[in-house]
Amino acid sequence: MIAHTMNAFKQISQLGRSPKREQPCRHALMALVCSDPTENQPMPRQQWLNIHANRRDYGLRGRLPFRGPIFGVPKGALPKHSVGRPERPLCTDATVSSACQQSHAMCDNREDLLANLARFSPFYDWDYRNFRMDIPLLKQLARDTGGPVLEAGCGTGRVLLELAVDARCTGIDICPEMLELARHNLATVPPAHQPLLLQADMADFRLMHPDFGLAVCVSNSLMHLDGPEQQQSALSCLRRHLRADGLLVLDLFNPPVEQIVADDGALIQVDAWHGPDGIETTKWMGRTVDWVRQVQTTDILLSQVSADGQHLETTVTFRLRFLWPHELELMLDTAGFDIIHLWGGYHREPLDDKADTVLCVARAR
Repeated sequence: MIAHTMNAFKQISQLGRSPKREQPCRHALMALVCSDPTENQPMPRQQWLNIHANRRDYGLRGRLPFRGPIFGVPKGALPKHSVGRPERPLCTDATVSSACQQSHAMCDNREDLLANLARFSPFYDWDYRNFRMDIPLLKQLARDTGGPVLEAGCGTGRVLLELAVDARCTGIDICPEMLELARHNLATVPPAHQPLLLQADMADFRLMHPDFGLAVCVSNSLMHLDGPEQQQSALSCLRRHLRADGLLVLDLFNPPVEQIVADDGALIQVDAWHGPDGIETTKWMGRTVDWVRQVQTTDILLSQVSADGQHLETTVTFRLRFLWPHELELMLDTAGFDIIHLWGGYHREPLDDKADTVLCVARAR
């Protein structure tokens, strides 16, 4: 049944492949999806994937199930993490305090984020292979401030690789798998310019030398903290690590309300690529939004076909809390920043309803 489903996905991708989210393939196909998010056995009932025009309505409205190996990792095997997570307090009373509930939720969110980042890490560099729009501005600011540079949520080192020649750099990330890939990617940087990589939570960290001239948090990294308290804490941490005239660059997506509403619950092909190992990867994405909590839940399906015809399937779920511009201004002011620029993208276009990005440059006071 899984092979049948994967063949259907392959046919869909061949019909009208387009890397742009707004231009999915325009063909109708019915594919049988029989999978249980919690069990490896097929579900007793049948659920159908309806693909038509620009919408892909799928029956699995919750999180997509995690099935299949990730580059040889056995099915169901999740990476073990050494991040210092707080132990869950034991609550024997029938009425659990709100503080305890919040602690449980935060711990669950961190564990969930770590597991999903680990699963997505092998695909990260491919996902960003054509994105360099942020590099010119970041390099200019690194030179103007003279560094040192701190990147929160450095991932696999995409930005650090570009900035290392302009200033002394430090990168922090919560995911050990991302950092391991970053060390590999940064191996070509001369020893004198090698960035320092540290595993840390951007919402709660303390470095020995808080004298950075520039802090960057790009690629929606701040939005992985899915509560306003955690986001405020991250901004305050970044402020404590900047000198008095230091700059902060934040890159967040500007929610396209009409598009999100139109695509709510739809599974759409957004990218496809061929790796040097002969593996063909197709990326599908579906998103739903909790407008009250300002949280977008993004389900990603990465469908792969190896050179020998083997089908691999990886699913990832990210919860991203977006900020409206006025809320961002209040948070930055509370953390000790004054906004210098608020743009709608890296070409310094105006921030309006049509902008895809909220790009903020703020100065520490």
